[in-house]
Amino acid sequence: NADMDCIGAALGLMRLSQCANRRGYIVLDESNATIEGALDSMAESKQYHDCIRTVDQALQLIRPTSVLVVVDTQRTSSVLSPQLYNKAAKTVIIDHHRRPVDSLSAPTLNYYEAGASSACEMVTEVMQYFADGLKPTPFESSALLAGMTMDTKSFAINTGARTFEAAGFLRRSGADTSMVKLMYQDDMTTFRNRAKVVENATIMDGGIAISTCSKDMPNNMLIAAQAADALLSIKGIQASFVLAETASGISISGRSLGQVNVQLILERIGGGGHLAVAGAQLKDITMNEAVDKLTDSIYSYLDEIGADYTRS
Repeated sequence: NADMDCIGAALGLMRLSQCANRRGYIVLDESNATIEGALDSMAESKQYHDCIRTVDQALQLIRPTSVLVVVDTQRTSSVLSPQLYNKAAKTVIIDHHRRPVDSLSAPTLNYYEAGASSACEMVTEVMQYFADGLKPTPFESSALLAGMTMDTKSFAINTGARTFEAAGFLRRSGADTSMVKLMYQDDMTTFRNRAKVVENATIMDGGIAISTCSKDMPNNMLIAAQAADALLSIKGIQASFVLAETASGISISGRSLGQVNVQLILERIGGGGHLAVAGAQLKDITMNEAVDKLTDSIYSYLDEIGADYTRS
Protein backbone atom coordinates (compact mmCIF):
# COMPACT_ATOMS: atom_id res chain seq x y z
CA ASN A 1 0.00 0.00 0.00
CA ALA A 2 1.59 3.21 -1.19
CA ASP A 3 1.78 6.14 1.24
CA MET A 4 3.04 9.70 1.01
CA ASP A 5 6.62 8.60 1.61
CA CYS A 6 6.36 6.44 -1.53
CA ILE A 7 4.63 9.10 -3.63
CA GLY A 8 6.86 11.95 -2.46
CA ALA A 9 10.02 9.94 -3.14
CA ALA A 10 8.70 8.88 -6.56
CA LEU A 11 7.95 12.50 -7.50
CA GLY A 12 11.45 13.49 -6.43
CA LEU A 13 12.94 10.74 -8.60
CA MET A 14 10.86 11.92 -11.55
CA ARG A 15 12.47 15.35 -11.13
CA LEU A 16 15.92 13.67 -11.22
CA SER A 17 15.03 11.74 -14.38
CA GLN A 18 13.85 14.94 -16.08
CA CYS A 19 17.10 16.63 -15.07
CA ALA A 20 18.91 13.78 -16.85
CA ASN A 21 16.68 14.30 -19.93
CA ARG A 22 14.84 11.02 -19.39
CA ARG A 23 11.11 10.39 -19.09
CA GLY A 24 10.00 9.06 -15.72
CA TYR A 25 6.81 7.32 -14.62
CA ILE A 26 5.29 6.29 -11.31
CA VAL A 27 4.00 2.70 -11.31
CA LEU A 28 0.85 2.50 -9.20
CA ASP A 29 -2.15 0.20 -9.49
CA GLU A 30 -4.48 1.48 -6.79
CA SER A 31 -5.05 4.67 -4.86
CA ASN A 32 -5.93 4.79 -1.18
CA ALA A 33 -7.05 7.37 1.34
CA THR A 34 -3.44 8.11 2.36
CA ILE A 35 -2.41 9.38 -1.06
CA GLU A 36 -5.64 10.36 -2.81
CA GLY A 37 -5.16 14.06 -2.01
CA ALA A 38 -1.77 14.11 -3.75
CA LEU A 39 -3.04 12.02 -6.67
CA ASP A 40 -6.05 14.31 -7.15
CA SER A 41 -3.70 17.30 -7.34
CA MET A 42 -1.52 15.46 -9.85
CA ALA A 43 -4.53 14.57 -12.01
CA GLU A 44 -5.49 18.25 -12.22
CA SER A 45 -1.97 19.33 -13.20
CA LYS A 46 -0.71 19.48 -16.79
CA GLN A 47 2.74 18.59 -15.49
CA TYR A 48 1.83 15.41 -13.62
CA HIS A 49 -1.53 14.17 -14.98
CA ASP A 50 0.11 11.65 -17.34
CA CYS A 51 2.87 10.27 -15.11
CA ILE A 52 1.01 7.35 -13.47
CA ARG A 53 1.22 3.89 -15.09
CA THR A 54 -0.27 0.55 -14.04
CA VAL A 55 1.90 -2.55 -13.75
CA ASP A 56 0.59 -3.88 -17.07
CA GLN A 57 1.39 -0.59 -18.79
CA ALA A 58 4.86 -0.52 -17.23
CA LEU A 59 5.55 -4.07 -18.44
CA GLN A 60 4.84 -2.85 -21.98
CA LEU A 61 6.93 0.31 -21.58
CA ILE A 62 10.08 -1.17 -20.06
CA ARG A 63 13.13 -1.41 -22.31
CA PRO A 64 16.66 -2.87 -21.91
CA THR A 65 17.92 0.65 -21.14
CA SER A 66 15.21 1.40 -18.56
CA VAL A 67 16.02 1.85 -14.88
CA LEU A 68 13.48 0.63 -12.33
CA VAL A 69 13.65 2.30 -8.90
CA VAL A 70 11.91 0.73 -5.89
CA VAL A 71 11.27 3.15 -3.02
CA ASP A 72 10.39 2.67 0.65
CA THR A 73 10.70 -1.12 0.66
CA GLN A 74 13.14 -3.88 -0.20
CA ARG A 75 10.84 -6.79 0.60
CA THR A 76 9.84 -9.11 -2.23
CA SER A 77 6.45 -9.56 -0.54
CA SER A 78 5.83 -5.80 -0.42
CA VAL A 79 6.92 -4.66 -3.88
CA LEU A 80 4.05 -3.86 -6.25
CA SER A 81 5.16 -6.29 -8.98
CA PRO A 82 8.01 -8.81 -8.61
CA GLN A 83 7.50 -9.58 -12.32
CA LEU A 84 8.28 -5.98 -13.26
CA TYR A 85 11.33 -5.96 -10.98
CA ASN A 86 12.67 -9.17 -12.53
CA LYS A 87 12.11 -7.87 -16.06
CA ALA A 88 14.16 -4.70 -15.49
CA ALA A 89 17.81 -4.94 -16.55
CA LYS A 90 18.84 -2.15 -14.16
CA THR A 91 17.29 -1.82 -10.71
CA VAL A 92 17.78 0.60 -7.83
CA ILE A 93 16.42 0.25 -4.29
CA ILE A 94 16.04 3.30 -2.03
CA ASP A 95 14.89 2.28 1.43
CA HIS A 96 15.27 3.23 5.08
CA HIS A 97 13.95 0.02 6.66
CA ARG A 98 16.05 -2.73 8.19
CA ARG A 99 17.07 -5.37 5.64
CA PRO A 100 14.49 -8.21 5.70
CA VAL A 101 14.90 -11.92 5.06
CA ASP A 102 12.93 -11.75 1.80
CA SER A 103 14.83 -8.80 0.35
CA LEU A 104 14.78 -8.15 -3.40
CA SER A 105 17.62 -9.95 -5.14
CA ALA A 106 20.63 -8.51 -6.95
CA PRO A 107 19.78 -4.82 -7.41
CA THR A 108 22.17 -2.83 -9.58
CA LEU A 109 22.33 -0.27 -6.74
CA ASN A 110 21.02 -0.64 -3.21
CA TYR A 111 20.85 2.72 -1.41
CA TYR A 112 19.98 1.60 2.09
CA GLU A 113 20.13 3.96 5.08
CA ALA A 114 18.48 2.68 8.26
CA GLY A 115 19.32 5.94 10.01
CA ALA A 116 17.22 8.01 7.61
CA SER A 117 13.74 9.06 8.65
CA SER A 118 12.13 8.27 5.32
CA ALA A 119 12.65 7.53 1.65
CA CYS A 120 11.73 11.17 1.02
CA GLU A 121 14.65 12.33 3.16
CA MET A 122 17.01 10.07 1.19
CA VAL A 123 15.76 11.30 -2.18
CA THR A 124 15.95 14.92 -1.00
CA GLU A 125 19.61 14.40 -0.05
CA VAL A 126 20.35 12.90 -3.49
CA MET A 127 18.71 15.92 -5.11
CA GLN A 128 21.15 18.30 -3.47
CA TYR A 129 24.14 16.52 -5.02
CA PHE A 130 22.62 15.36 -8.32
CA ALA A 131 23.22 18.50 -10.38
CA ASP A 132 24.07 22.14 -9.79
CA GLY A 133 20.98 24.27 -9.51
CA LEU A 134 18.55 21.35 -9.40
CA LYS A 135 15.41 22.47 -7.61
CA PRO A 136 12.14 20.57 -7.18
CA THR A 137 8.88 22.33 -7.94
CA PRO A 138 6.78 23.61 -5.01
CA PHE A 139 4.40 20.66 -5.43
CA GLU A 140 7.25 18.13 -5.48
CA SER A 141 8.83 19.84 -2.47
CA SER A 142 5.51 19.72 -0.62
CA ALA A 143 5.02 16.03 -1.43
CA LEU A 144 8.54 15.20 -0.25
CA LEU A 145 7.97 17.18 2.95
CA ALA A 146 4.63 15.41 3.43
CA GLY A 147 6.36 12.04 3.21
CA MET A 148 8.94 13.09 5.79
CA THR A 149 6.24 14.54 8.05
CA MET A 150 4.25 11.31 7.89
CA ASP A 151 7.13 8.94 8.65
CA THR A 152 8.47 11.11 11.49
CA LYS A 153 5.01 11.75 12.98
CA SER A 154 5.50 15.49 12.50
CA PHE A 155 9.24 15.28 13.32
CA ALA A 156 8.67 13.55 16.66
CA ILE A 157 10.41 10.21 15.96
CA ASN A 158 13.28 8.95 13.78
CA THR A 159 14.35 12.57 13.34
CA GLY A 160 17.97 13.66 13.15
CA ALA A 161 19.92 16.71 12.04
CA ARG A 162 19.92 15.47 8.44
CA THR A 163 16.11 15.25 8.56
CA PHE A 164 15.82 18.93 9.43
CA GLU A 165 18.46 19.86 6.85
CA ALA A 166 16.45 18.05 4.16
CA ALA A 167 13.25 19.75 5.34
CA GLY A 168 15.01 23.12 5.20
CA PHE A 169 16.08 22.49 1.60
CA LEU A 170 12.49 21.61 0.66
CA ARG A 171 11.12 24.71 2.38
CA ARG A 172 13.61 26.89 0.49
CA SER A 173 12.51 25.13 -2.70
CA GLY A 174 8.92 26.22 -2.16
CA ALA A 175 7.33 23.50 -0.01
CA ASP A 176 3.97 24.78 1.24
CA THR A 177 3.12 23.65 4.77
CA SER A 178 -0.56 24.39 4.12
CA MET A 179 -0.48 22.03 1.14
CA VAL A 180 1.20 19.40 3.32
CA LYS A 181 -1.61 19.77 5.86
CA LEU A 182 -4.25 19.36 3.14
CA MET A 183 -2.64 16.09 2.09
CA TYR A 184 -3.41 14.74 5.58
CA GLN A 185 -7.02 15.81 5.99
CA ASP A 186 -9.46 13.01 6.89
CA ASP A 187 -13.17 12.78 6.23
CA MET A 188 -15.57 12.58 9.17
CA THR A 189 -16.16 8.83 8.79
CA THR A 190 -12.44 8.10 9.02
CA PHE A 191 -12.09 10.38 12.04
CA ARG A 192 -14.97 8.70 13.89
CA ASN A 193 -13.80 5.17 13.09
CA ARG A 194 -10.29 6.01 14.29
CA ALA A 195 -11.75 7.26 17.57
CA LYS A 196 -13.67 3.97 17.97
CA VAL A 197 -10.51 1.93 17.46
CA VAL A 198 -8.67 4.00 20.08
CA GLU A 199 -11.60 3.71 22.50
CA ASN A 200 -11.73 -0.10 22.16
CA ALA A 201 -8.02 -0.65 22.86
CA THR A 202 -6.91 -2.96 25.65
CA ILE A 203 -3.80 -2.10 27.67
CA MET A 204 -1.32 -4.82 28.61
CA ASP A 205 1.22 -4.66 31.39
CA GLY A 206 4.14 -2.47 30.36
CA GLY A 207 1.91 0.12 28.70
CA ILE A 208 1.36 -1.80 25.46
CA ALA A 209 -2.00 -1.17 23.77
CA ILE A 210 -3.73 -3.51 21.32
CA SER A 211 -6.81 -2.75 19.23
CA THR A 212 -8.48 -4.04 16.05
CA CYS A 213 -10.22 -2.79 12.89
CA SER A 214 -12.91 -4.91 11.26
CA LYS A 215 -12.93 -5.73 7.55
CA ASP A 216 -16.11 -3.73 6.95
CA MET A 217 -14.54 -0.50 8.25
CA PRO A 218 -13.67 1.71 5.22
CA ASN A 219 -9.93 2.38 4.81
CA ASN A 220 -9.24 0.10 7.75
CA MET A 221 -5.50 -0.21 7.07
CA LEU A 222 -5.15 3.58 7.08
CA ILE A 223 -7.24 3.80 10.25
CA ALA A 224 -5.09 1.12 11.90
CA ALA A 225 -1.92 3.12 11.26
CA GLN A 226 -3.51 6.38 12.43
CA ALA A 227 -5.01 4.77 15.54
CA ALA A 228 -1.65 3.25 16.45
CA ASP A 229 -0.16 6.76 16.29
CA ALA A 230 -3.04 8.27 18.28
CA LEU A 231 -2.73 5.72 21.08
CA LEU A 232 0.80 6.94 21.80
CA SER A 233 -0.59 10.33 22.82
CA ILE A 234 -2.35 8.72 25.79
CA LYS A 235 -0.52 8.90 29.10
CA GLY A 236 0.93 5.56 30.19
CA ILE A 237 1.04 3.95 26.74
CA GLN A 238 4.57 3.17 25.55
CA ALA A 239 3.71 1.13 22.46
CA SER A 240 0.66 0.30 20.38
CA PHE A 241 -0.44 -2.36 17.92
CA VAL A 242 -3.57 -2.13 15.78
CA LEU A 243 -4.68 -5.06 13.65
CA ALA A 244 -6.76 -4.62 10.48
CA GLU A 245 -8.59 -7.44 8.73
CA THR A 246 -7.88 -7.66 4.98
CA ALA A 247 -9.03 -9.93 2.17
CA SER A 248 -6.01 -12.20 2.60
CA GLY A 249 -5.39 -12.03 6.33
CA ILE A 250 -4.40 -9.50 8.98
CA SER A 251 -2.28 -6.35 8.71
CA ILE A 252 -0.58 -5.06 11.88
CA SER A 253 0.64 -1.51 12.51
CA GLY A 254 3.07 -1.13 15.43
CA ARG A 255 4.21 2.14 17.01
CA SER A 256 6.43 2.99 19.97
CA LEU A 257 7.78 5.97 21.87
CA GLY A 258 11.17 4.24 21.89
CA GLN A 259 11.23 2.23 25.11
CA VAL A 260 9.56 -0.79 23.48
CA ASN A 261 11.09 -2.14 20.26
CA VAL A 262 8.08 -2.86 18.04
CA GLN A 263 10.39 -3.96 15.23
CA LEU A 264 11.71 -6.91 17.25
CA ILE A 265 8.19 -7.86 18.34
CA LEU A 266 6.84 -7.94 14.79
CA GLU A 267 9.94 -9.57 13.30
CA ARG A 268 9.07 -12.64 15.40
CA ILE A 269 5.87 -13.04 13.38
CA GLY A 270 7.28 -12.18 9.96
CA GLY A 271 7.14 -8.38 10.01
CA GLY A 272 9.75 -5.65 10.21
CA GLY A 273 10.47 -1.94 10.20
CA HIS A 274 12.10 0.32 12.78
CA LEU A 275 12.33 0.42 16.56
CA ALA A 276 9.47 2.92 16.74
CA VAL A 277 7.50 2.13 13.56
CA ALA A 278 6.93 -1.38 12.25
CA GLY A 279 4.36 -3.56 10.52
CA ALA A 280 3.46 -7.13 9.62
CA GLN A 281 1.20 -9.00 7.23
CA LEU A 282 -0.25 -12.32 8.41
CA LYS A 283 -1.82 -14.52 5.73
CA ASP A 284 -4.72 -16.98 6.10
CA ILE A 285 -5.38 -16.26 9.76
CA THR A 286 -8.37 -15.07 11.77
CA MET A 287 -8.37 -11.91 13.87
CA ASN A 288 -8.46 -13.84 17.16
CA GLU A 289 -5.56 -16.04 16.04
CA ALA A 290 -3.58 -12.96 14.99
CA VAL A 291 -4.19 -11.23 18.34
CA ASP A 292 -3.03 -14.37 20.17
CA LYS A 293 0.06 -14.64 17.98
CA LEU A 294 0.92 -10.98 18.53
CA THR A 295 0.34 -11.25 22.28
CA ASP A 296 2.66 -14.28 22.51
CA SER A 297 5.33 -12.34 20.59
CA ILE A 298 4.97 -9.38 22.96
CA TYR A 299 5.37 -11.61 26.02
CA SER A 300 8.40 -13.33 24.46
CA TYR A 301 9.97 -9.92 23.88
CA LEU A 302 9.23 -8.79 27.44
CA ASP A 303 10.79 -12.01 28.76
CA GLU A 304 13.87 -11.46 26.60
CA ILE A 305 14.49 -7.95 27.92
CA GLY A 306 13.75 -8.98 31.50
CA ALA A 307 10.69 -6.79 31.93
CA ASP A 308 8.61 -7.10 35.09
CA TYR A 309 4.99 -7.80 34.11
CA THR A 310 1.94 -9.86 34.96
CA ARG A 311 0.57 -12.05 32.17
CA SER A 312 -3.20 -11.78 31.85
